[in-house]
Amino acid sequence: MARLRNPKGQGRRLRDEIIVTGQRLLAAAVDERQFTVRAVADAVGVTMPSVYMHFPTRAALLSAITERGFGMFDHHLTESIARVQEPAERIRGLGRAYLEFAATHPGLYRVVFSIGPAKLGAGDERASFVALVDAAAACVPEIDARDAAIWLWSVVHGLANLRLTKPDFDWPATGPLIDEALNNLCVG
Repeated sequence: MARLRNPKGQGRRLRDEIIVTGQRLLAAAVDERQFTVRAVADAVGVTMPSVYMHFPTRAALLSAITERGFGMFDHHLTESIARVQEPAERIRGLGRAYLEFAATHPGLYRVVFSIGPAKLGAGDERASFVALVDAAAACVPEIDARDAAIWLWSVVHGLANLRLTKPDFDWPATGPLIDEALNNLCVG
């Protein structure tokens, strides 16, 4: 069945639909190499040239998909601590929200952290990472906050990945693991 065209001047809607559909297909793919522009075009109900009108290359589409996913991740984490004032509780909240996002959106989590370019470099940090740096600075002011945030991020990211790749392992509860990581940071 042919897709109905968007009204004139609403090409942005098709662009967004391509990103959302691409994100869904990529999250469901076992391997990134299975992801094709043709599959996205077919799923949206448009021709490949319609996709290429918005994304000149597969890499450009992957970048847009990753950026949207990271935006969702950032929003989830920053919203989780929006009303939390105490620095250690902010770090705990960020850690729990990180693991929750990975557990509830495993395919999207994989897309965000494993596929395509994502802005993570100095001077171009994500909102979720800035929130972690700020919480670390307030919690342990005697050490470099960015280094502390990287350490905490590495611990939680490792835990998230392990939980996703080894679901049959007898994992302890999330809260105590995050508390132990925070205690190690504060003591160390």
